[in-house]
Amino acid sequence: MTMPVSAHAAARTVEPHGEAGGLAGPLMLLLAALLGFTLLKQGTDFIAAERPGLILVWCGVIALLTGAFLPVGYGALPAYARTALRGGAVFLALYFALEPFAVPYVTLPLDHPAVLFHGHVRWAAIPLAMLGVWRPSAVFGAAMLLWMTRGLHSELTGFYFSDLDIRNVAEILTFWGIGFCFIALAARLPLSAMRLGLTGPERLRAAIMVLTAGIGAHLANYFWSGLAKLWMDGGILSWILDNRLADGIPGALEKGTLPYAASPELVQLGYDALILLQVPVNLAAFGLQIFAIAAPLRKKWLLLATIGYDIFHVAVWLALGLLFWKWIALNFIITAILVAMPETAWSRTARATTMSFVVLGMLLFRTATLAWYDSPGFTSPYFVARLADGREMRIPNAFFRSSSYQVSQGRLWWPAEAGHFRHSIWGSVLSYDDLDAGRRCEAREIALDAEPLYGPPERLAEFVRAYHRQMQPRLDEDGRLAYYLVPHHHVPSPFVADPFYAVDKRRIDTYLFRLDSVCLGIEDGRLTRRVLKRTELPLYDPQTDELLTGAD
Repeated sequence: MTMPVSAHAAARTVEPHGEAGGLAGPLMLLLAALLGFTLLKQGTDFIAAERPGLILVWCGVIALLTGAFLPVGYGALPAYARTALRGGAVFLALYFALEPFAVPYVTLPLDHPAVLFHGHVRWAAIPLAMLGVWRPSAVFGAAMLLWMTRGLHSELTGFYFSDLDIRNVAEILTFWGIGFCFIALAARLPLSAMRLGLTGPERLRAAIMVLTAGIGAHLANYFWSGLAKLWMDGGILSWILDNRLADGIPGALEKGTLPYAASPELVQLGYDALILLQVPVNLAAFGLQIFAIAAPLRKKWLLLATIGYDIFHVAVWLALGLLFWKWIALNFIITAILVAMPETAWSRTARATTMSFVVLGMLLFRTATLAWYDSPGFTSPYFVARLADGREMRIPNAFFRSSSYQVSQGRLWWPAEAGHFRHSIWGSVLSYDDLDAGRRCEAREIALDAEPLYGPPERLAEFVRAYHRQMQPRLDEDGRLAYYLVPHHHVPSPFVADPFYAVDKRRIDTYLFRLDSVCLGIEDGRLTRRVLKRTELPLYDPQTDELLTGAD
């Protein structure tokens, strides 16, 4: 029996948002967006790492793609797609406005195209991001500029520069920009859209697939970080039962990032609380991360989980001084999307796509697997300034502004000398044997054929010289540099006095690099340091512009 046309229409109106219409067209659009994203990812990473001289060619390609879709507006996109991209536009505009992109140009001449791009990109990116409030392709273009800018940092400085804090956000915004531009374009080409199976209902389904693929790829960072904790070499439950998050507090004090470091009472209270609640806290963190695979089953669950992840990031900042503020911003955008989204929009398609990308998204998107043991004993690298009057002052990592994350992680130089702990980031060790050595305050034996890591020292000296030269024009009349006005990832404590800040940087006689293998603890809320071994390198004399390690 044939159903009347009116009955067909009535049947369609009760279907969940995003479920009406066929699947072939939306799936094809999703695959096209993923293909475009993958090609851009491969090309961007290749040019950033291998062929920075081709940066102007890359700029031309991005400008062409952005301009080609610029006539396409938001009118044909559902509200949640508009929220996603406009939220991304606001984030990108703020990031480019706040971040100085002040890294030392060590490996390339100042007139190199990549250096010129890096030094001036913000002036194109800020208006482009603002235009993204009205045009989705502008969000894509600004996100790609951010991606390339951060991708160039390792090549420009000569040292490994993690983009863990921002890469995930840049990728998701880029992918959303591609997918939603395709959907908006299909709405402007109704005949072609009909042939491709992308009429109105199919476009809604495609939009929910693009949106949730991005959400799932972001959630994958939490899910796979949770699983990675089970793969630690100390045993499947070793992280949950034996990792001491409290040992991260002295590490944060060592690095100057603990927010409440100025109050010994609060430090001791936080340290004692984490010791007392060690296993419950570990279980809560693990459970929240693993829950990323189940959260998409209900929109309410996903909303609560996303809010929970931001609370988790704030807790990590309070405990360790690591502020994933870019991830917090992306979670905030996702929260705004979910709050405004009607229940019917969270359909079977939304659930299936999100969960698929939680599991498989790492095949296409950069996915973090954050799992380590917190050790109280580790190598602590830092720079020292020797002043004209002979005083020596430890230089806070924040001094290096856009490179503060790079310097704080310490992947600068490790000499492979007996008596040193193995290299790690803040005592975040990946081996249970290294954890045991740190707790016993005994450095493990180093193999005779062990090679130094990172560096070499000559490059480290060039790094410091390039940065010193770069910051000279930015000093005020007292020789001070406003290095706290930067959105740091490893946020320096705002309540701890920094004597180096007031120093006239023009009076620095020598820059030195120190590597301490230290065993840290907390007594009466204050940091205790036992130095097992110290290696020191003089690097640069700014008064004579002489490199002290290696040849000029």
